[in-house]
Amino acid sequence: MPDRICSFPDCGRKLKATGLCAGHYWQQSKGRPLFPIRETTRADELRELIAEETDECILVLWPSSKTHPIVYLNGRYESVGAAALILSGSPRPLGLDCCHDPAVCNNGRCVNLRHVRWDTPSANSMDRLIADTHVRGERNVRAILTEAQVREIRDLAHARERGEDWLTQHQIGARYGIDYTTVSAIKRGKNWAWLD
Repeated sequence: MPDRICSFPDCGRKLKATGLCAGHYWQQSKGRPLFPIRETTRADELRELIAEETDECILVLWPSSKTHPIVYLNGRYESVGAAALILSGSPRPLGLDCCHDPAVCNNGRCVNLRHVRWDTPSANSMDRLIADTHVRGERNVRAILTEAQVREIRDLAHARERGEDWLTQHQIGARYGIDYTTVSAIKRGKNWAWLD
């Protein structure tokens, strides 16, 4: 039996759901008017961009709400930096991330092959620290405590060991509006470990 095709005029792509291909189904699910899907892919545009020889950033200017736009390539979604590396003939090594060099540009829209590399997730985290783009501590939108409060909690949690008046972890947690297990994790250095 032949594959059924999308009901959008002149589409010809394989059916996904509700009579539409994956692209038109996505447009419909987002409440957008259906429009023809481009014949050229983002990968084709990337190939043209990475062919440039320059030390300057080569930025992808696609409309995107993301600081690291993505492209569908070889059956999976990739950041534009990772896609640039793959299209240049450097396949993704198992367990490695695409990293932007913080000393050069650190721009998630950059696809210059001189600015991106494959590296470990921990090296990528170190790059974020170097570039000061990390989201740990107070920068995390889910953070309840400030750095000053964490230092106070550590001081209170270690008061008993110094022979001073002390509070239980339950009492410290109640004072700061957190659970005693969080106080324990702060005291042991499991949470906020990077803070001196």
